[in-house]
Amino acid sequence: MKKIYLILILLFAGLHSNAQTELDTIFSSLQIRQTFETTDGKEAPAQLQVNLPSGGKGNYLIDAGAALKLDFLSWKSVTSSVIAEFHRNTLITAPQNNYEFGYKLRWFQRSSNKTQYWRNIIVVNLKYVRNQIYTTNAFATTINWTWYNKSRTGIQLNRPVYLSNYKYTYNLNPYIGSQYQQFFASSSTTNSGSIVRILGNVSGSIATNKKYDTSKGIKSAPPKNIELFADFTARDAFVNSTHNNEGYTKLFKTGLNYYFINTPNVSVSLGGNYNLGSDPLNGLKPQQYWLIAFQVQI
Repeated sequence: MKKIYLILILLFAGLHSNAQTELDTIFSSLQIRQTFETTDGKEAPAQLQVNLPSGGKGNYLIDAGAALKLDFLSWKSVTSSVIAEFHRNTLITAPQNNYEFGYKLRWFQRSSNKTQYWRNIIVVNLKYVRNQIYTTNAFATTINWTWYNKSRTGIQLNRPVYLSNYKYTYNLNPYIGSQYQQFFASSSTTNSGSIVRILGNVSGSIATNKKYDTSKGIKSAPPKNIELFADFTARDAFVNSTHNNEGYTKLFKTGLNYYFINTPNVSVSLGGNYNLGSDPLNGLKPQQYWLIAFQVQI
């Protein structure tokens, strides 16, 4: 237990030092998130919680993913990455144990027309999915679409917006998408077939910012202090040739984040949130629970 606390303390101390600019440079090709199915503008920090009682079985949460940019497959409008995700939670009523790895492509529409402010963003994931709870193997494709407003006026999506002389920051990050999941039969399970889901997400947040001196101009985004967020995803498995009876599913999350560090490229926070629903692709069964976790996003 002491080792876990020591690791967290050293990580926090290192990130909170004056080397934040160097860290931003080192991690320019690396991203750490909870998942990579959403757009880059959406807050999705990796979560970690460990409980190691003396003389008892430990419980833990690791809800995290990593992406490494592939420069040779990236150009003006396209960013390519290899991704790996691990969603493991033994703290909840119905445990989660799911890992994934594959390829991510992000396309951001660019235009020579300077009056075309609304730009399309498409995120595609191709990956292998292993659910350790159900002992299933699957290939999954996810496609999400959203908009980005290049103008500084009107409704802003997938970018931070600042209010009251940079005292507050809010984000709106809706998207729609689809998921195709092909299950493969193995010696441990007879479940096979495919599922096609359509989905829609509505999410947003508002935060108070730490004191920020604007007298010398705006050099970077003001760091957040406390943030309130809400996130709702609705899915419908309108094609299902497997043995399970999945149909309509939903997942609602809301909570507060307290930021120790918040730069444009690195954030470290403590989050407390309420969760209701399920996430079939990531192996989360239908349930509700409260969670407090250490969070990192790069």
